[in-house]
Amino acid sequence: MPNDIAITGIGAITPAGVGTQAFWDAIVNGRQCFAQSERFTPKGFNFNGRLCAPVSGIDTVLDDRRFRRAADISKYALVAVKEAAADAGLDLAKEDPCRIGLVMGITHGAINFTREFHAGFVKDGVAGASPMYFSDSVLNAPAGNVSIALNI
Repeated sequence: MPNDIAITGIGAITPAGVGTQAFWDAIVNGRQCFAQSERFTPKGFNFNGRLCAPVSGIDTVLDDRRFRRAADISKYALVAVKEAAADAGLDLAKEDPCRIGLVMGITHGAINFTREFHAGFVKDGVAGASPMYFSDSVLNAPAGNVSIALNI
C-alpha cells in the first residue's frame, strides 16, 4: 500500500479572516494580524490589553444555526471543513456518509468551556454543571460537531 498523501482541498480560518483568500492576501501583503484584546484576559488579572491574534467574522459565514452557541473552535472547524470540501469540488450531501472519515488534530479544544463547566460543577455540584458548556467541554467536540453538521 503506498504512503502517498493527497491534499485535495484547503480551508483556512485565521486571524487574517475567514477563507484561504484572506489568509493568502495577508501573507502576500505582509499584513500583521495581531491586535490587543481583553477577551483572553483571565478574571482578576489586569494585563492592560494582551496582544493576541483574534479570529473574527466566523458568525457571519456560519450558516448552521444549530451551532450558533458552540465553542469558537467548533465553529472554526465546521467552516474550515466546509471550505476544504468545496475547494476539493466535493458535494458531501451526494457522498455516502459511511465512506467519509474525518481526522482532526486538536490540542486544547474549547478549554474555556471545559473550565467553566468544571468550575460550576465544583462550586455547586450537579446543579452547577451547565449543559450549555458540557457539549463543547470534551476535546473531540469540534470533530463531533462537524460530523453531525455534515452527516459524516
